[in-house]
Amino acid sequence: MGQSIFEKDMADKLNGLDNYMVQQERKLLHGDVSSGEYADIQDTLNDLNARDWLDEPERIQLVQTNIMLETLKSIDRLNNSIQELNEDTNY
Repeated sequence: MGQSIFEKDMADKLNGLDNYMVQQERKLLHGDVSSGEYADIQDTLNDLNARDWLDEPERIQLVQTNIMLETLKSIDRLNNSIQELNEDTNY
């Protein structure tokens, strides 16, 4: 019985994490994290990903580029969060 309670608790936490990620993606898509400057890049990467004629090295480069873009977006989100915390007088 204890394991099922643990599993339920973990499932609830994972569900909460999934919901949080969806909220963050919505913020990103709606401009809360400078999505405008990344939108063109993301569109280009999506277009390249849809092509069937890319060979393996090109696919690897595409994956690496997607990782770098996501890293840049994460850094921007972190910078924005830090800026908000610095501006908040409660902290």
